[in-house]
Amino acid sequence: MEILALAIIENQYKEILLLRKDKEWMLPGGIVLDEEPEWTLFRKVYEKTGLEVIDFVLTLDHDIYLDKRKKTYQCKIYTGSFIGIENTAISPWEQYKGLKEVRWINKKFALTLKLSELTIIGIGNN
Repeated sequence: MEILALAIIENQYKEILLLRKDKEWMLPGGIVLDEEPEWTLFRKVYEKTGLEVIDFVLTLDHDIYLDKRKKTYQCKIYTGSFIGIENTAISPWEQYKGLKEVRWINKKFALTLKLSELTIIGIGNN
């Protein structure tokens, strides 16, 4: 079964960190290969954003297809290490795969993107 590990990361201004691939916005994370989902989460968040996850809580774990599963974690990060795409935090490989932007988005706008993980756990309620 393929597992996707995703991170919901909020900053001190209550903004959510999102990635844009072509026209689609998404949570940072990636496909779990030969490691635990939490290690994938740590590695992929760092590779795509420059941020280090220091704490996490599994908030959503569900099947999306018969052979695919999503695990979504609310994460705390080590502060002060975010580098946006304009400062080349996104590797050439990630850019090649279509990653265009990494940025903090206010919750109200994030909810208009209809990311099921944000809606299901009620991220806009606080």
